[in-house]
Amino acid sequence: MKSLSESTVLITGATDGLGKMTAERFAKQGAKVLLHGRNEEKGFKTIEEIQQTTGNQSLKYFNGDFSSLQSVAKLAEKIIANSEKIDLLINNAGIGGGPKSQKQRELSQDGYELRWSINYLAQVLLTSSSFAHQIR
Repeated sequence: MKSLSESTVLITGATDGLGKMTAERFAKQGAKVLLHGRNEEKGFKTIEEIQQTTGNQSLKYFNGDFSSLQSVAKLAEKIIANSEKIDLLINNAGIGGGPKSQKQRELSQDGYELRWSINYLAQVLLTSSSFAHQIR
């Protein structure tokens, strides 16, 4: 098994909360960390903060909106095109809670129930897209 300093880690939802903390911990251990988020400005700010805290310059940010499966597919293409083999994937991105009213149903950009799309469909698509080329 590779040491973390020789590994590439992709973390979704890495610009805040548990995802950000996880990215920082892996960066401290010398891993190359690929961070995903949906707000580019916040993503680059997160990269700067983690670099300042850890000294690790091997961080890359990838933007993608998990409420759109097309955006997730493009995200996977960018990751594949811009990085070497991913050793560890942490699917952290997600949303909780439900609509404020039982009469209101929130939909993704693709017309799926929003939480189903973000918390499940997007994760499966990213995982299968990102690793399919590595399995061959």
